[in-house]
Amino acid sequence: MFFSRQLVLIFALSLPVAGAIAQSTNEITPTYRVHMLAKPAVVRIVAGYKGVVQFKDGSKLPLVQAGTGSGFFISPDGYIMTNAHVVEDIKAGEAEAKKALTVQFVRIILKKNNLAFTEENIKKVANWADQNGADLQVTERLNRVLFQDGSKLPYEIKSYGAPMGSKGDTLTGKDVAIIKVEMKNAPTLRLGDSSKMKVGDRVYVMGYPGAADSDMLDAKSSVEPTTNDGAISAIKTTVDGIPVLQTSTSATHGNSGGPVLNQSGEVIGMLTFRGDTVNGQEVQGFNFIVPSNTAREYLAPAGTTNAEGLVDRAWTVGLDDFWSGRYTPAKQHFEEVVALVPSHNEARKLITEAQEHILRGDERKAESSSGYLMGGSAAVAVLLLGGGIFAARKHKRPAPAQAAARGMAAPEPARPVPQAAAPAASADATVLSPTRAVDLVFVGGPLSGQQVRIPPSGAWIGRDANLATIVVAHHMVSKQHVWVGQRNGRWVLRDEASTNGTFVNDPNSRRITEHYAQAGETYLLAPEAVASFRLTI
Repeated sequence: MFFSRQLVLIFALSLPVAGAIAQSTNEITPTYRVHMLAKPAVVRIVAGYKGVVQFKDGSKLPLVQAGTGSGFFISPDGYIMTNAHVVEDIKAGEAEAKKALTVQFVRIILKKNNLAFTEENIKKVANWADQNGADLQVTERLNRVLFQDGSKLPYEIKSYGAPMGSKGDTLTGKDVAIIKVEMKNAPTLRLGDSSKMKVGDRVYVMGYPGAADSDMLDAKSSVEPTTNDGAISAIKTTVDGIPVLQTSTSATHGNSGGPVLNQSGEVIGMLTFRGDTVNGQEVQGFNFIVPSNTAREYLAPAGTTNAEGLVDRAWTVGLDDFWSGRYTPAKQHFEEVVALVPSHNEARKLITEAQEHILRGDERKAESSSGYLMGGSAAVAVLLLGGGIFAARKHKRPAPAQAAARGMAAPEPARPVPQAAAPAASADATVLSPTRAVDLVFVGGPLSGQQVRIPPSGAWIGRDANLATIVVAHHMVSKQHVWVGQRNGRWVLRDEASTNGTFVNDPNSRRITEHYAQAGETYLLAPEAVASFRLTI
């Protein structure tokens, strides 16, 4: 029996290791690479006011006058670069806002009465408003930065250039503003050297074009940035002598203030204005960029610099590892990102994807020159010399499930399970038969379809990769949610103190503390069943 086992091992060690030569089959396009590198730093900006017209009979007419643009973080302490014209309404103040709301009020009344926007009709609306005691008040300033997780923060304007068209009909090339939100560890973009750009250079425009908004899309889509690619098509100068770059990239209202990036992911400018309309129609492919070297002038007046933050390196290195098939280090880097920026949606998604790759055995291993782990006489020698090692390890506690499934050593579970008395089983229970190991199969949640071998020593399921062997990346799953393993020769689940509980078959059932595993049962994490699994032999 001993020699037959050794021969099997020799044969196994002489075979090529599939994981050692596995390559990622997913091609990473330049557009996708730039999009993923830059996306976390891009934000949507709202500027405007709310108001209300109060009538003497007690009725009210609410008003909103606001627009949106794009921007991006330039420093980890919350400084954002955008166009001056994006935040022009906030800069102008409430007096100007009241004028804009008054115009909106007049247009609403004219439309309701099917009247044209003429001087005579405007006077009629004014007389009607006076007779009805109309009183317009500004109620709220809409200075908001919208983030990709749906959250928002108010901003202050720290430095301000000249909005396009602010000098009569002049389209200025200094349409720049720096705003600030109260935030730390913001993901940032690096400003490149716009003077190096040439006609034909590839560029990528990111932001929130209004044309991409639709009633057919959900609320999350309104904060999902769009990336369009194109090229520098001309280098020009405005009538007031300021250099601008022209691009063939498609862009429209809402893209204003968004970053324009080169193939290295550096910002070489911001979208600012488009070419003239033709026959009243907007023509794509003729958009203009404030160069990054011009935009730099507004950093010092704002009291900031363009700086990389702690989260930026972790994000960049994590992406490189992920795209190279190194999922374990990638997952660790993404977890660092989430620890610094809990709202970082992309890092959370990739933690889950990396974990799925790890459980499927997709991890890219180090390659040897021959593509073999070892072979021939070398394998025999190791086995002969290592006989004592195999015997010595025979009585050691098995490694946790995630590593065991890949045949690798791994640390013990972070938190030992107290050796409490075994739970009582009901008289008619079909207890899962004891065996050396069981398979845990996910049937619902982010790991649905994944299968993991659980050794008798057990494994923790939880949200925190430092505390759990099997990681389920969901906010309703506790850091160490439930332990699965053998006790007194029986398979048992133990949930000591998870926030949302573990349930058997029915989320409305009583949450378990200790439970004997029974054939055919499904185990649910949290009442919402954010993840579910079964145990099979």
